[in-house]
Amino acid sequence: IYEDILQQDSQHCDALTGMGFLCANQGDYPQAQEWGARALAVEDLHADAYFLRGLAFELDEQWGQAREEYRKALLIDLDFVMPYFQLSRIYQRQGRKEEARRELSNTLRRLEQLAPGTLVTHSGGFRREELMAVCRSLLERIQDS
Repeated sequence: IYEDILQQDSQHCDALTGMGFLCANQGDYPQAQEWGARALAVEDLHADAYFLRGLAFELDEQWGQAREEYRKALLIDLDFVMPYFQLSRIYQRQGRKEEARRELSNTLRRLEQLAPGTLVTHSGGFRREELMAVCRSLLERIQDS
């Protein structure tokens, strides 16, 4: 579908970003980053494209670049849940417990603002309550370690 959309409108940001997520899911992180860059060339305030690039960098274990892209997504949309969550995961991997705790708390605050049962964008199919439970569990694990 994304290819069809792009044949009609080669600058469709959501289709460009969608292609990037497909590449990321297939393990082609450089191509995913490129699709995100193409979307940002069209619309430089497209938070999903920054999130895509952050995710691609993270999956490629380029933590610094991933953090930078997630932060850019948040500068555009402070209520975007998943950049906070992904930042917490990076900080957990790096043993930075305080930063991980902070980002999990930020994630929970944003999730609490969503209506019950809401499917969280870019979460891989998690509903609000499910992701809240994951965050609380991760917070407990950080405090216990």
